[in-house]
Amino acid sequence: MKDDAGCFFKVASAGETVYIKVHGYALAVCCPTFRAFVEKMTEEGRRTFIVDLGACKMMDSSFMGTLLGIMECEEGIQRKLIIINADERNYNLLQGVGLTRVLTILKTDVGVPKNLVLHKLRVKRVSKDKLREAVEEAHRRLVEVDESNRKRFEPLRKALLKEIAEEQ
Repeated sequence: MKDDAGCFFKVASAGETVYIKVHGYALAVCCPTFRAFVEKMTEEGRRTFIVDLGACKMMDSSFMGTLLGIMECEEGIQRKLIIINADERNYNLLQGVGLTRVLTILKTDVGVPKNLVLHKLRVKRVSKDKLREAVEEAHRRLVEVDESNRKRFEPLRKALLKEIAEEQ
């Protein structure tokens, strides 16, 4: 059965490490679910996030900016992000927005410990407001990590901020 969001995650955790396998098209609509899962795992004491892009057909800039959010230090909590199994297309997408300079991207598969079972995490639909906020935040991060992204993403950020302000 095809997931209506075009994306889902398979997840598991062991100790401080969380394994997230991205399936399908990692687009803006997936970001709030991804972010909420990372926050929940952080609250439970997990600090290392291994994101497997082996089954990810494509990702957009919103998802790439959301990946950066894993590395943000929140309330003094430092998290670690490791990307594995990025094919040439996804690696080039990460490189195109400057993320290969700041992310740990391994060419080898770290692998999920044999005793762990990956569970499916479906993408939950959110309100337009929450989606706009997630997309704006993701693009803000992309601009912060590489100033050359400003020219590419600033018009989108301004339009989103205007929409958010108009609805308040």
